[in-house]
Amino acid sequence: MPTFPTSPQPIRTQTNSIQFRTLVSESEDGYEQRRAVWPRGKRKFRVQYDVLTQAEMQTLWDFYTNTASGMYNSFTFFDNISNANYTVRFTEDLLSLDQFAYRIFRGQLEMVEIF
Repeated sequence: MPTFPTSPQPIRTQTNSIQFRTLVSESEDGYEQRRAVWPRGKRKFRVQYDVLTQAEMQTLWDFYTNTASGMYNSFTFFDNISNANYTVRFTEDLLSLDQFAYRIFRGQLEMVEIF
């Protein structure tokens, strides 16, 4: 399985959220029965890049377009906060990296864990 590039280093890696899926069935007399649909919570990650060179931007661009094919293929992402690897995919089929100076870019990528 491909691995998300460790270079360039993001300015910030955030574990933005964790989502659980619970099915709740309520009877007519008010009792509830709950069942976990997923075996555990799904994590979402956002990596932010504030200053990317042309070559660094191209590395991310190539990974997104050629390796991951947008949100189609999964890959391994190492989260520095939890110090663990996760199998993830991108959350969108759109990548936008902003050129704010000559050959200097910024942008962010969002990924969601898959099981």
